Amino acid sequence: MGAKEMDKKGISEELLAALGAMLAAVFVIQFYGIVGGKEVGLLHGINSGALNQNFDLLNTKVGALLGRGRAFDSGKLSLALLSGSAIVAFNPDQAYVEYSISGSERKKIHKPDMLPSSPCAQACLCLYENRDSWGSYKDRHKDVRCEPYDRNTFFYSKESDSDNNAGAPLLLPQKISGKRNYENLVIYGKGFGTRAMYVETQKVNGKEYVYISELDPVDEADRREKSDG
Repeated sequence: MGAKEMDKKGISEELLAALGAMLAAVFVIQFYGIVGGKEVGLLHGINSGALNQNFDLLNTKVGALLGRGRAFDSGKLSLALLSGSAIVAFNPDQAYVEYSISGSERKKIHKPDMLPSSPCAQACLCLYENRDSWGSYKDRHKDVRCEPYDRNTFFYSKESDSDNNAGAPLLLPQKISGKRNYENLVIYGKGFGTRAMYVETQKVNGKEYVYISELDPVDEADRREKSDG
């Protein structure tokens, strides 16, 4: 093989390698949608089965943290939601939670059930596969699946202007809230895609507080520092 042919072969291999790298980069960007160091991906292929698996993983993470029984504990996971779906937490004795989208008037999401035998008899974390009926008291049981937690478990999230963090303000004990404001946990699926999430548990006066929010390394470090203090 002549020198020119070898040069051409080398150039061709380099071009193919560069093209492969570009295609891989495009795939990563489309799949994860890295913006500001956070996973806000599009995950176009998610379906009902994958949605439920994501919900199972979230409950597994919460259960594992609570099960360790530490005064403060935390973990991370990726969460994917369909556009028409949502995750909502109902705390003990809450017959409904309120939410607001884009500054609109607050609306109610009624607890699916409060019967002693139901998953939401006390606290519960619920997946709505379809939000069409979640504001109706009559249809509050439709298109929803809930996991039970005991009456000493309370869910909350950080205050945010994001429509994906749509819960109304929630009052918490001073030892938990400090100088911060918090919201009911309402994760709104429209535009959510796939995101990295932060889960934290705290035990205070015999009660367990579960904080779930989009991962923010600065916020996470600050929360850890305050828990150490």
